[in-house]
Amino acid sequence: MNRGLFSESFFNKFGLLTVAAIYFLIFVGGWVRITGSGMGCPDWPKCFDQWVPPTDVSQLPDDYQTRFAAPGKPVAVFNVYHTWTEYVNRMVGVLIGLLIGITMLSSFQFRKTEPVITLYAVLSFILVGFQGWIGKVVVDKNLAGWMVTVHMLLALVVVGLVMLAVFRRHTLKSVLPDQLILRNLSLIALVLTLIQIGVGTQVREKVDEVLIQGLGTDWISRAGTVLSSHIILSVLLLLITLFIWLKATKAFKQEKNLKTALYATLAFSGLQMISGIANRWMDLPDAAQLSHILFGTMMAGGWFYLWMVLNTKKN
Repeated sequence: MNRGLFSESFFNKFGLLTVAAIYFLIFVGGWVRITGSGMGCPDWPKCFDQWVPPTDVSQLPDDYQTRFAAPGKPVAVFNVYHTWTEYVNRMVGVLIGLLIGITMLSSFQFRKTEPVITLYAVLSFILVGFQGWIGKVVVDKNLAGWMVTVHMLLALVVVGLVMLAVFRRHTLKSVLPDQLILRNLSLIALVLTLIQIGVGTQVREKVDEVLIQGLGTDWISRAGTVLSSHIILSVLLLLITLFIWLKATKAFKQEKNLKTALYATLAFSGLQMISGIANRWMDLPDAAQLSHILFGTMMAGGWFYLWMVLNTKKN
């Protein structure tokens, strides 16, 4: 019997830990975003050309604002909170890379019996390295909006690959009624969720523009069509979730994992909408912004899990 790193039990448990850790990284990345700490470290992989970031401006050269500037734009005045927030984000990213690397090594036990599991794990490891490079580009481009969107969506792709590897062996106990309909609806919901997240990052760009210009709550009118599209997608997703819930509750009676995932996805959809309403009417409180990001990405994970398991065959 295999033990340790090359046991199936280790692979399953460590894979679940890795998925949870990636969501924690998304949480930390969201905190970086809403606190405006993205350029707290203006270079990469070092921070102000130091492996351990400075704690005081006196530790920086007098010309640091021009020396570490993005093309055509000086670095903001040193802020220790922003610097260390971004640095912690990078350290968590390194930790995630290590966890995915261990998951990949553990997946080699399936390389002969179920090579697709190993393939997914290897792809996730390669992609997390690419994600680190994208993080560098985000810094080099001074947080260009489209690069931030790519960075977020790539994180979700990494989550998906790890989930494919870990849950590949989870199969249904029975053939579900209307399984094809449920599978197609879950795929539609997943695609809409990813689009909504992409649109949401564009809304955030509008918010940043307004806050930088000191225009108060005028971000609502400035966001315009982008914000309206984001809201419409949110309502549409909630309706699809409710429809699937009404249709699938009885069908999932024997499938506890699917039933739990469905309830969780419904909860994430509702909580994301509530946090979005809070952002709209309470002038962007930090807790609502962070919740909105986290629940949106967790909703995407829920839809992906449902779609993935509904594509498996009867055990």
